[in-house]
Amino acid sequence: MENFLSSSFGVFLMSLISGIFTTPSQQNFMILAYGWSLASIRHTITSYLWLSGAVSWKHFSRFYIFLSDTFYPLQEKLWSSIIICAAGFVPQDQKIRMKIDDTTKKKCGRKIDGVDRYRNGSSYARQEYRTLFGLNFVYVTMLLPLRIWPGAYLSVPIGLKLYLKKKVAKRLGIPYRSRSLLAREILDFVALKLPHRQLLANGDGAYARKEFLRNLPSSAKVVSRFPINSKLYALPQAPPKGRPGRKPRKGKLIGSPKTLILKSEGWLPHPTEPETLIRDFTGLWHSVLPGIPIRMVVVLRKRPQTTPQKSKKRIFEAFFTTDLDLTAEEILGEYRQRWSIEIDIRDANAFYGLGQDQCRKYERIVAVNNFRMFLAAARSIWFIKQTENSEHVNLLRFRPWYRQKRYPTQLDVVSAYQEALCCQGISPTLRFLQDMNEINPIKDLPPTEAA
Repeated sequence: MENFLSSSFGVFLMSLISGIFTTPSQQNFMILAYGWSLASIRHTITSYLWLSGAVSWKHFSRFYIFLSDTFYPLQEKLWSSIIICAAGFVPQDQKIRMKIDDTTKKKCGRKIDGVDRYRNGSSYARQEYRTLFGLNFVYVTMLLPLRIWPGAYLSVPIGLKLYLKKKVAKRLGIPYRSRSLLAREILDFVALKLPHRQLLANGDGAYARKEFLRNLPSSAKVVSRFPINSKLYALPQAPPKGRPGRKPRKGKLIGSPKTLILKSEGWLPHPTEPETLIRDFTGLWHSVLPGIPIRMVVVLRKRPQTTPQKSKKRIFEAFFTTDLDLTAEEILGEYRQRWSIEIDIRDANAFYGLGQDQCRKYERIVAVNNFRMFLAAARSIWFIKQTENSEHVNLLRFRPWYRQKRYPTQLDVVSAYQEALCCQGISPTLRFLQDMNEINPIKDLPPTEAA
């Protein structure tokens, strides 16, 4: 434990939580962080305590109480330190890019608070089951540019919320909040902590709703899908001088993406896809964002004659942004970059320990998973700081067969982290006592003399 506290990651972690916990609570936090650092496959509180050796002097139930009574009320302060530290790696002249999505972690047992059946709405989801029984999390990440790898980014978690259905929230006595509201709470929190930075939030069509889009902070812009049946109106024209009546709220109807694809003029080739056309419009989405101008891009693909009717890509789709400075090509590029959060959700299941807890109470489930995501974010930021201080980082050192590898992934972060722990003499505490005296073998007695 002493080696972990004096290690590079331990010192960085102490700087993040400085002034948040009391001394006993800070000790409990660092013990759990020590166990999380040593865990590889099984991410449970019990395994953390076994690996850290804490079970030899304190009962494991005290750490669950720490998570629910101490960590749970202070999680916003911890996320605040992560957000402020991560924003320092984004240049001041660049926007802070946030990715929003939700994921379901399968569970067994009906006595777990928040567990229910959730359907994956994506029509192209690569999952064994479209309906899962488990816990649903709203997940938000921030993209941090890597200076020694120009053009590369690393996703860092900056917020995690547990979604509850209406009947479940009513049973637990917790106010119901939709996924859009939970994501909006995280966005507002980031805007509050970074008042002088420009934010660009990116979510799929599930977050293109009134409760997420209306009354956004002045520093926040959004890129998302535009429903193909929603109508776009032209900007209102100023009425003639002296004409009585209120000013118009919207102009003439431009149309919906479903009707705009029937028009043949004004289409341009797609910047990256062959045999694909795009067209952008500027107007008002009056039913969702009244009075806020948006830019919409409609994508029209030509279906090959040899493919079946149901192809992998939609024939036409639409995207929009509230940032009018973005061009049509930049809007498509920003939404294409949303795939990074899908990769980070996969890494959260593989490396962070998301949803692998064995808790049943709501506060402990939220606290344990936020604890893991906080440590995962701290580890990624630590990796970026370590690589910036190094002259050269060889990504093919242990995997020379990946000739096309140019940018680091979470697997490289975990490998570098484990190597640093090994070099600094940090290893799991032995579970069983090793100072027991060896049992001396019984020496062969001389044969009894014959009578």
